[in-house]
Amino acid sequence: MKKTNYKTTTYDMGRGWRMDIVIFGKTYEAWVYKKDMCVKNFMFGMEEKYAQSEDYFTELAAANFDEHKKFYQMDYCN
Repeated sequence: MKKTNYKTTTYDMGRGWRMDIVIFGKTYEAWVYKKDMCVKNFMFGMEEKYAQSEDYFTELAAANFDEHKKFYQMDYCN
């Protein structure tokens, strides 16, 4: 089995909604999902050199969370 080295931080966005920030290598990714559902949706990703910092990327993802939550709801919550 291949060993991977990445960091995931999960944020509680309220009412059962979660946002994961995943960092592996020099790449940042943001994911949206509903607690207790089996699907996560990729919001967007960015190379470290464009993201400036983990905090900046997290703020950017949080600012776009509601828009991506709408897409998730259309696809999985109806």
